[in-house]
Amino acid sequence: MRGGVRNGHILGVALYLFVSPHLDDVALSAGGLVRTQVDAGHDVVIASLCTQDPPSSERRSALAAQFHEKWGEGEAPYEERRSEDRAACSTLGARALHLDLPDAIYRGDAALGQYASFESLFADIPSWDASFSVRVAAALQRLIAELRPGAIFGPLAAGRNVDHQHVLRGLWLQRAQLAAPLALYEDQPYAAGLYPRRAQDAVGAAVRVCPFVLRSELHAVDFEAKRDSILCYESQIEELFGPDRSGLDALDAYGRSLARDGRHHERLWIAT
Repeated sequence: MRGGVRNGHILGVALYLFVSPHLDDVALSAGGLVRTQVDAGHDVVIASLCTQDPPSSERRSALAAQFHEKWGEGEAPYEERRSEDRAACSTLGARALHLDLPDAIYRGDAALGQYASFESLFADIPSWDASFSVRVAAALQRLIAELRPGAIFGPLAAGRNVDHQHVLRGLWLQRAQLAAPLALYEDQPYAAGLYPRRAQDAVGAAVRVCPFVLRSELHAVDFEAKRDSILCYESQIEELFGPDRSGLDALDAYGRSLARDGRHHERLWIAT
């Protein structure tokens, strides 16, 4: 880390750390807030955890093989996704870090257990994968010790994606060492009920089971800046928002529904 860092500040400018389970979650969920912070002169780091290249084809689960076929990006889809993330972070004015942990579809094995279906990615973490939370916590410990951020932002785990649950658990395991305020962003497009389509009351359910005591806080943001960053993730857009990208308008509508002033808002849940 460059010199001049003291207690989450660089030459008097606050350093904010956004922890992202995957290579698009912060842009989708809190891209407007990131842009607001950058425009205010702060240094923002977006650290994505599950960014590791996939295992060789013979070691992949059937579910991972299905995802690769759907993505149609050859043997190195995460190389392209990391490039998309760097472009998105640059659009927001933030710095991108990739922590090289494996996505859920690449974890486990046929003998001990693997994620076998799309639905299993949005359920309780199975016992065979429980230890991944400890790996996440260790990665966060190293990152926080290096950056010493003035504030930390992580996922609420709305929608119950298992990787999002692991990151929230990792933050909980590190709660005594955080040494900075913690806020949880509403995971999109799950919070808006746009993906997967079956999600109902994703935010309320996540708040009820969250290990942290929370209070909500609304932030009016620039949705166009957020949209520009989301559009950098070309490999994910159609799946998340449809071939006509109409889901982006629905995401905007969700943000505007959070307050009565007609502006797009992002809601944070502050750990108290």
